[in-house]
Amino acid sequence: MQFEKALTYNITLKLLNVITAFFINVLFVRITGAGISGNFFYLITILSFFILIIGISMESGITFYASGNQNNLTSLAWLVLCASVIQIIISCVVIFFINPTTSFLPPFYYVIFIISNILISNFSGLYVSLKWFIPLNIIILCINIFILLCFFLIEKGYIETNDRSVAITQKIFMLAFLIQSFGLIIFFFIKNKMYLKWTFPSFQLCKNVFKFSMLALVGNISFLLATRIDYAFVKVFCTAVELGNYVQVSKIAQMFVIVPGMIASVKYPYTAMENNNDMLAKVQWLCKLMTVVFIIAAIFIILTGKWLFPWFFGNEFNLMYPAILFYLPGIFCLCITTILAAYLGGKGLIYLNVIASLIALFIVVIGDLLFIPKWGIIAASAVSSAGYVACMLFLLRYYVIKFNIRSSEFFKLSLTELRLMLLNKKRN
Repeated sequence: MQFEKALTYNITLKLLNVITAFFINVLFVRITGAGISGNFFYLITILSFFILIIGISMESGITFYASGNQNNLTSLAWLVLCASVIQIIISCVVIFFINPTTSFLPPFYYVIFIISNILISNFSGLYVSLKWFIPLNIIILCINIFILLCFFLIEKGYIETNDRSVAITQKIFMLAFLIQSFGLIIFFFIKNKMYLKWTFPSFQLCKNVFKFSMLALVGNISFLLATRIDYAFVKVFCTAVELGNYVQVSKIAQMFVIVPGMIASVKYPYTAMENNNDMLAKVQWLCKLMTVVFIIAAIFIILTGKWLFPWFFGNEFNLMYPAILFYLPGIFCLCITTILAAYLGGKGLIYLNVIASLIALFIVVIGDLLFIPKWGIIAASAVSSAGYVACMLFLLRYYVIKFNIRSSEFFKLSLTELRLMLLNKKRN
C-alpha cells in the first residue's frame, strides 16, 4: 500500500475511533463524576506503568523487525503468544501482591486490563508492519461503538443497574480491552492461517527483538512518566475534583497527540524499510500540516472552552478551562515530537527519543515539586508544557544539525506547498 493511501485510510478510520473514544470518556465521567473518575484514571495510569514494565515495550522490537523483514511475521506472532503466558503469570503476582487499597474492582480485572493491553500493543505492531490499517481500526471501532452504546444506555437510565452504575461502567471499561485483544488475535490468525504455521523465532531474532525493545522500554517509561507523573503530584497536593479536572485536560492533550500518532504509525514501517529517500521531506510536511491543524483547534478551545467543558463533562469540570490554556503550548510540542520521534525510531535512533523523554521528565518532576503545592493544576499544566517544549527542541536540534535544515522549515507552510498538496491529492 502506498504511503499516501495508507495515511488516508489510517487517519479516516482512526478519527472515527477517536470520536467514539472521546464520547466513551465523556459518558464515563458523566456517570462517575469528577472525583471518582479522577481517582479511577489515576489508577489506570499506575496500571499503564505496569503494562510497560511487564510488556517490556516488545511491540517496538516486533514492529521494527517485522517491517524490515516480513518473513519474521509468523515466528514473531508465536513469540508474542508464548511471552504472553509468562506475562499473565507476572501480572497475577504483581496485582495480587500489591492489591491496591484504592481498588475499585476485584484484582483479576486489573490482570485482564494489563495483559489485554500488552496483547493489543504487540498485535497492533504486527498489523502495522503488514500495513493492515483498515482491519486494525475496524476491529477496534466496532468494539468502541458497542461500549459507547452500553454507556449511553446506562447514563440515560435505559439499563437497570440497581444503583451500581459506577461499578458496572468500570467493569465494562476494563473488559472492553479484553474483547479488543481477542478480536485482533483471531483475525490475525485466520487471515495468516497461523493454525497451519508453527514457526518459532530463532534465538538471534529473539535477542534482537528484546534488545531493541529494552531500549524502547527506557524511552517509553520516561515518556509515560513525563506525561503522567503530574497526576501523582496533583493527587497529593490538590483535591479529588481538581484531579478529575486535570485528568480530563490531560486526556484532551492525548487526543491531540492521537492525530500525529496515526501518522507516525503509518510512517514507521515505511521508514524502517530504509528505501524512501523522501521520508525526511514528509516529516517536514507533516509537521507543517500539524501546525495549521493545531492553530485552528487552539483558537476553537480558547473561544469556547470556558462554557463548553462544564456543559459537556458536567458542572464539576469548571476548572478545566484555565488549566488547558497553560497546557496548549505543550500539546503542540507533543504533537510535533510524536512525528519527529517516529522517523528517528524507524531509523533505529531510538536513543535520541530516550534522551528527549528524560529531559522532559526532569523538568516536569522538578517543576511540579516546586510549583504545584502553591498554584495547583495551573502550575501542573504550565510545567508540563515547559517539559514538552524542551523535549521537542532537543529532537528538532538533532534534525537541524544532522540534515542542515532550518527549524522554520518544519512549521512554515507556504501557499505553493498548499497548492502542490491539493494537486497531488487530485492526481491520486
